[in-house]
Amino acid sequence: MQNATLTIMGSNGLSVSASVNSDGSYSNLSLNGLTAPYRLQACGLVNAVYTCHYAVAQSGGVANVTSLTTAQVTLANGGDAAGIMTSGAPSASALSGSQQTLQAALAQALAAVGLSGGADFTTTAFNADRTGMDKMLDVIAASTGVNNGHTFVQLEGRVGGGNFYVDSSGAQTGSLGDGALISGLGLDLTGISQIFAALNSAAGSSTVGACAAVLGNNASMLDAQFSLTINQQTLNAGNFAAQICSFLSQGGLLGGSVANPTLRDCDFSGSDKIYTVGFDVLNGSAIQEGAEMAVVLRSGGAAWKLLGQATPYEIHVNANVQRTLRANVSSPQPSYYRAISFEIHTAANGVSNAVQSAKVYQRNAAGTGWDGAPIATLSNAGCASQSWLTIQGSNCGST
Repeated sequence: MQNATLTIMGSNGLSVSASVNSDGSYSNLSLNGLTAPYRLQACGLVNAVYTCHYAVAQSGGVANVTSLTTAQVTLANGGDAAGIMTSGAPSASALSGSQQTLQAALAQALAAVGLSGGADFTTTAFNADRTGMDKMLDVIAASTGVNNGHTFVQLEGRVGGGNFYVDSSGAQTGSLGDGALISGLGLDLTGISQIFAALNSAAGSSTVGACAAVLGNNASMLDAQFSLTINQQTLNAGNFAAQICSFLSQGGLLGGSVANPTLRDCDFSGSDKIYTVGFDVLNGSAIQEGAEMAVVLRSGGAAWKLLGQATPYEIHVNANVQRTLRANVSSPQPSYYRAISFEIHTAANGVSNAVQSAKVYQRNAAGTGWDGAPIATLSNAGCASQSWLTIQGSNCGST
């Protein structure tokens, strides 16, 4: 979370706020004049989206504010977690019950990251180092919402599979016992942090030469198959340091920082393990948001390496869901809109066999396989001059 502010509010309505450090930590906040239980709100930018998380602490000490504490509060509150800042904290028993529900769902995952099944989401101290509770937050995505009038929490594994759903009516379904997920939680992810610490150190340099020297000293972090395309220029292990540093300088980003490296997509289907890591580069008002590079752990290897692009093929998928509810209507009925877009480019970086056609499938309702019929067929037949494939039935160049 970038540029985050933490607010602690006592049950008497008095509050205190402070800025959060770049590593997510905060300290030395006085609770004088505030009465327990304490309601906590942390708001800032997550992947360039303004986001807030919530927690409730029964006493002073360690208090985490994360997606898991937000899930716990949401379930205990029976409504949007943000409501605690105006309506008061859920009871201690409700919070304990919601945490036990989530702990039971996460039992195998907690064990895989070295935590006990009773690890408290709020009071278990941890560092942002991709171990323990931090690894859990890396690999388990927690989301909340409303379904048929019931507030729900959904936990999903970013590695492999696994999906657990529970709502305020008591309905539960799914599990987080997927073998690939548990195996992924067992991986040492600290090497990923080391890679992006080196990139951050290089970005903070005052000159292109100093930046290139930092990357040159960390050349071992590059995979043998490293490849990356920036501004239509192909980077490899030989020119990576000079080109990256030149790019930062031209964009006014040199002297800044590489912020918020977040694990996004993963591919653990083969013997090699690949993560796509999203990050931002900041230097005052100059910002490069939404950058991505892949890291790889080769089969039999001991260290994560920077791969650059996960694949030479440019494939982009975006999904959007919109819920519309009319105001000033006596009985408003929500309407929903879903859109999925695909861009599969006909040029490939560094390889000769560019994609000529493709079929897009979706998972079946059970999540155990794929639907038999594709939801889209794409090709460049009759559209050879276009830079990406066209969905069958659409005009050349259509997304």
